[in-house]
Amino acid sequence: MTSPNDQPHDAPATDSPAPGKTVARAPFPVAHWVAGTVLALAGGLAARFIAPGLAEPARGFAAATGHAAAGLGLLVIALGVRKRVWAANTAAADAAAENTPESAAPAAAVKR
Repeated sequence: MTSPNDQPHDAPATDSPAPGKTVARAPFPVAHWVAGTVLALAGGLAARFIAPGLAEPARGFAAATGHAAAGLGLLVIALGVRKRVWAANTAAADAAAENTPESAAPAAAVKR
């Protein structure tokens, strides 16, 4: 019986596209970094540089809006990283489940 690990390193991948075809990939790895960074920087600039030059009623609103935008930018980055880590962990768990023999029962299923 052979396993996927017994294949030589130069064997073609089973999920590779046909020759001449391109694979459309989502902008997954960097989209949240770019959007979150732009939002956080814009919020920081508004709170630190634009708000102090405004009159009093607008100053507080601009500062609060800038701080909220900076916080939202950091939240976008955190959610994007969380999504990427979750996807990697799910893929690793699926791969481990496929390679686990049926005779190897989880420890929680064994009654004592």
